[in-house]
Order: sequence, then structure tokens, then C-alpha cells
Amino acid sequence: MIFPPDTLLPLAPPGFAQQVSGDPGTRKMQAAARGLEVTKLDRFRYIIIHKHRAILFLGSQPILVDSRYSRHNDKGETKAVLQELGVPVPHGCRFGPGSEQEIVRWLDRHGPGIWVLKPTNMNMGKGVYVDLRSRAAVLSKYRKLSAHPVVIEEHLQGDEHRFLLVGGRTVAVARRRGARVLGDGSCSVAELVAAKNALRKTSRVHRKHLIHLDAAADAVLAEQDLSRDAVPDAGRTVILRKVSNVSMGGDSEDVTADVHPGLIAAIEKIWEAFRDRAVLGIDVILPDATQPPESQRWGVIEVNNQPMSRGLHGAPTIGMGRNVDAKILDYVFPPQS
Repeated sequence: MIFPPDTLLPLAPPGFAQQVSGDPGTRKMQAAARGLEVTKLDRFRYIIIHKHRAILFLGSQPILVDSRYSRHNDKGETKAVLQELGVPVPHGCRFGPGSEQEIVRWLDRHGPGIWVLKPTNMNMGKGVYVDLRSRAAVLSKYRKLSAHPVVIEEHLQGDEHRFLLVGGRTVAVARRRGARVLGDGSCSVAELVAAKNALRKTSRVHRKHLIHLDAAADAVLAEQDLSRDAVPDAGRTVILRKVSNVSMGGDSEDVTADVHPGLIAAIEKIWEAFRDRAVLGIDVILPDATQPPESQRWGVIEVNNQPMSRGLHGAPTIGMGRNVDAKILDYVFPPQS
């Protein structure tokens, strides 16, 4: 074992957390340091061998059994599985391609609300629209996705949290927030974004995940009565993306030590339906991660077969990096094996 199970890595220079890569390259280096043989197949696939045991890795996911690997990639199916387990999920419904009229009838039955629209089979926040406050807004976004099956569900209040489970146990929790900058009273939004991107470029992890000022960002700015040239007041948070994906310039903050044990127990229950997965990333909307689950309204919005370990946990933009790769290797190749 290279690091003790709960190792925290020290903070990097001010403004960015220490990088603890969760990419295959670093995972392979850690494996080699343990005396394990590593064979690269392509960019995302590699084999780690110990004695007479060889394990195929697809990104962060070790394939330990000949199982239904594609199962639960569909967000609608996942939602049904979670409901069977008694896990809270946002109220919603799955619709097939070309379902505009069915969606109209469903929305009319449920009355006013704030909705999230997302394709069932895309990743990294692609095609996800949040904070839709009218039927017209839902239909406008749906027409961009009408060739895909989609889920429409209520927009829960709170922050998005990613729970990373290895072997059914929580090894890290990150709070995710959409791309944003903090006003200083003198710089424009565009200048603030440029400064934050310059900082992200110093990170080997986040230099590929910059904030882009595009039409989508302009629309979010307009809702705040701002533009790229506007100078926000000092201390004012300016939102640039409503989706919280790090790959779209969002921030991740390690909150593992602060999460209420009752929440951890509730999330770990989900592994009962995914025992053929060594690694799971579970996305949860929580008003307050420090409080017990029964004291608040919360819900699971997604279960990820290929969770990002690098940008969320190994090198969060805020807080301490956690060596989750060591946890994965410990699970797949126990030190005494």
C-alpha cells in the first residue's frame, strides 16, 4: 500500500488543490510501484496483472466479473432500480424519441414546476437542461433532443454531490457547482473568467476543463442582468453554467469529512443493485450534507459506471485531494493477496 486508506494530500499553492491524478497513467504508476504488471491496450483500456490474476480496466472501472456492463447506463432504468430500493429520487418520467405530445400531456397533469430535462444515454452533462420553469421552456429544449429518449424530472433544491464508492464503501465525496466567478468590483466578467482559466491551466487535471464564454453562458448571464463586459460587485458570485460538470468548467470541493454518517449509509445501500461494479459514482442533490437524511429533502439523480476520479476527488478545485486510486487498487488487489 502506497498510502494509508484515508490519506489526504496537502494543498498545492493557493487557489488550487493538490493534484492526485485518477487517470490511467497515474493509476498504472501506482500499480507498478506495488510490483504489478501493467499492459496498455488503448487510451482507455489496460490490464493489471498480479501473479495468475489479470484484471481489465475500462478507465476507472475494473471489470471483475463477466457481467451486464452496459446495464444501468440508461438514466430511466436507473431511476426505476433506485425506486425499487426505496432510495429517494426526483419525481419524473421517461419518454421515448418523438414524444412531444406525451410530454405536453404529462406536464399539464402535473401543473407548474421547475424541471430538469436530460437524455437517458449521454454523459458529462451533455444535453442536460436545468431550471426549466414553464412548459414552453421544457418543449424548447426537448426539441433539441427529440431524437433521443429523455427523462423529465423535478428540479430538487440543493447542491450536487458526487459520492465515490469502491466495493460498496464511500471513499470520497465532492460537492459540485457549475462554472462561476467571484466579482472583485473592478474586473469585468470576461476578465474574471480569463483569470480563472489561467489558474485552471496551471493544473494538469483542469487545464482541459476551461470556462467558455458562449451563447449558453450569455443566456445565464442575462438572467442575472449581466453581460461579459459587466463589472460585478466585489463578493458577488456570477454563475456561468447551471449544470455542475467539472468538464464544463465547474468546481469540485472535497467534503468527505463533513458528510453525515446517515447519508453515507443511505447512499451505500445503492450498491445492493450494482454489485457487479467495483467503482460507482453516485450523484445526489442535497441541501446540507452535514445533516441526517431524514431531516431534509434529497434525491439521487444518477449512478455512473465510469465516474471521474481525477478532477472531482484526486484534484478538486477546492479542498484536499484524496488518493482514490489507492483505494481501487487495494480493493482489486488486496495487499495480502
